[in-house]
Order: sequence, then structure tokens, then C-alpha cells
Amino acid sequence: MQVIEGRINRKKAGLWIILGTLFIAINFYRLIFETSNKIILVFQLIVGFCWVCYGIYQLKNNVIKIKWDHHKLTIKYLDRKAIEYNAKEITSFVVTRNNLIVNSGKANGEMIEIKFFNSKQKQELQLLQKEINEI
Repeated sequence: MQVIEGRINRKKAGLWIILGTLFIAINFYRLIFETSNKIILVFQLIVGFCWVCYGIYQLKNNVIKIKWDHHKLTIKYLDRKAIEYNAKEITSFVVTRNNLIVNSGKANGEMIEIKFFNSKQKQELQLLQKEINEI
């Protein structure tokens, strides 16, 4: 069974880290220099740290796995259930520069952003495309 593992969109994770850091900095400043309610500011600092931790979690775990054998294709995102396609039911499998498009009948398919895959992973997908289209 072939396994292709690659990272997907990193921009969302960076956004959580930037917003969390900004939220921490603003509320830390307010905690030190202003005389507002300290309990609320401490709570907001905790929220900011949670945002940063969530961004780091997303940055490290934004992986997609594409598994292939001669009978089925499995696509597994980190936060979703695995999607399986039988090899005979796949009507089209297209690899473009930024996307992977799998179509399996009417209204059953998946479009995956592969913009962050490296060149070796994209070459493996091209080989997989040739193999699937031969079936």
C-alpha cells in the first residue's frame, strides 16, 4: 500500500498564533498599566495563550494522508473521518499544480489543496494518477 503524506494550509495556523500573541500583548499591557478589573484581564490572557497553543497544534498537525492500493483509495484528514473510494468507481483522478481532484460518480468527490506538498509528493501523485487512469 502506497502512502503519501503531506501538509495542507498553514495560513490558518499562523493566524491563530498572531492573533493570540497580539491578544496576550495587549492584555498584558492593560494588566500592568491600567486599573481595570484584573480577573477579566487574567482570563483574557488565558484565552490568548489558548489561541497560541491551538495555532501551534494546527501548525504541527495539519497533515493529510492519501493511501492507495489496487482496490481502494483512502483520504484521511486530521480532523475528519477517512474517505474511501473503490478503484473501479473512480471516474476521474486529476492532479493539477495546486489541487488534487478525485471524482467518483455523481456528487461524490473530493478536491484537495496540494499547494504545500513538496515536488516529490507531487511526482508520487502524478504516478498515482497514471496508475488510476489505467484501471
